[in-house]
Amino acid sequence: RHGKGVYMYTNGNVYDGEWSEGRKHGLGTFRYPDGSFFEGCYLRDKRHGEGKMTFGEGGFFEGAWVQGRPEGYGKEVRADGTVYHEGAWAAGVPERDPEAQAQAFKAKKSAEAAAARAKRGLALDCC
Repeated sequence: RHGKGVYMYTNGNVYDGEWSEGRKHGLGTFRYPDGSFFEGCYLRDKRHGEGKMTFGEGGFFEGAWVQGRPEGYGKEVRADGTVYHEGAWAAGVPERDPEAQAQAFKAKKSAEAAAARAKRGLALDCC
């Protein structure tokens, strides 16, 4: 697989997006049978870059991903609307260090600027 396409896995998962050398690579959406889905960037089959994971029950995580896990700035909101954590994440867990929090918010501003450029028609650099 190379280019853009849809792949239906035997377990009911579906990926619709960009491929490179048989791996998810670039922008894509991955859907699970329970209604959960991830929309965002992939690098060599792993979530990497900006993306949003929406959980089947209605909560979500939106932010930066590195090698398949939340890393950098991100926000997780529970299904009832309460914010679980907004700020820095490291290796998939919330980071509590104030310096890491400051760096994460700086990275958020940079990501917002990139999103604004993308809305003006400039390419989103996923990988």
